Amino acid sequence: MERDVLPMNDIADREWSVLKRVAVGEPALGDDVEVSELDPDRLTGMALRHNMASMLAENLLDNGRIEALPHKLGRRLSEALWVNQLKARSFLEESGRLVERLSAAGVQFAFTKGVVCQETLYGGTGAREYNDIDLMIESDRAGAVDEVMVAMGYENKRRLHKVSSQWTERSLKERVAYRVYPDHLPHYYRENGLAVPRYFCVDFAFTLTWYSSPWSIPTATVLSARRPVLVRAPGLERELPALSSVHDFLFLVLHLFRESWFATTALAADVRLGQFADVWRGWRALSSEERSEFAKCLAENDLQVPVAWVAHHVDATLGSDMLDGLDLREFAVEEWTTSGRDTKSFFTWHGDMDRRLRELSLSVESCESVPFVEAE
Repeated sequence: MERDVLPMNDIADREWSVLKRVAVGEPALGDDVEVSELDPDRLTGMALRHNMASMLAENLLDNGRIEALPHKLGRRLSEALWVNQLKARSFLEESGRLVERLSAAGVQFAFTKGVVCQETLYGGTGAREYNDIDLMIESDRAGAVDEVMVAMGYENKRRLHKVSSQWTERSLKERVAYRVYPDHLPHYYRENGLAVPRYFCVDFAFTLTWYSSPWSIPTATVLSARRPVLVRAPGLERELPALSSVHDFLFLVLHLFRESWFATTALAADVRLGQFADVWRGWRALSSEERSEFAKCLAENDLQVPVAWVAHHVDATLGSDMLDGLDLREFAVEEWTTSGRDTKSFFTWHGDMDRRLRELSLSVESCESVPFVEAE
């Protein structure tokens, strides 16, 4: 049974509990919260670290509680939401241009993650933070996509630094990685010429997982089930081709698994609570028929193992019922749910996901094997 409100009683870290309420769309500052007992600076800092400052602002504004924070913090949070709404509008406008150019070139594609989640999971409020436009294509269309992107003024031989906005050459290590692990094209960049955002970044993925992953689903199958989604941003609407509701949710789950389980991402930056919020909201958004279809998709493509890893941690962190709802509890053994992978070897990590997220720390130990996955 899912919880409607995360309890506040007997919780030492009240700021973290408030942020988890934001993640699941409950009022951050309910009647059971004594604002005087909160550290507003810490709450705001945690929201920034977990890519949830705009979500926190939208939550407080929607529930008439922004004034509960010190004036300057409330103003800064409100400005963060406003800037993110401007970004969402610019990203949506650029997505519309991508639709026109890619369609004219005969490329089959679907938008994924941020630009779609902004609508389907966050109601087009501009509260969901993201920094690039994600699409999925089949790998054999890479050449046609590159021609379109270059004609639109994009390039992917260099990259724009996310802080300085200066062009930098890709390192040899990065160039080699794209060749060795060809699961997506190098990110394309184009200077925007506007204040927000300063540049556009577009990422084309070829798969729901990663190159040589033991779990996969044919990209052609995924793209053949596309649906149109009317995406809104403040003052703008665009219809975008997106993955089906089932495949869209599957991509969110598998992307969270990849960034949580694989060492190249987990040890470099690790996941944030905002990503768990996407999965929690995606699960809640599925109808009973779609949940049944999702479970069938997992069985047909042998995807129960990675989905169970994510479901276990989302359930434990945000109080969902994914494991039981998908009948995956047999896969959620501790040796698996505390595992990770570093290239061809495995590791285990200590503590629960809630602590890992709250402290943004990951301590690992090497191990020879984990359940359900064969060593290479």
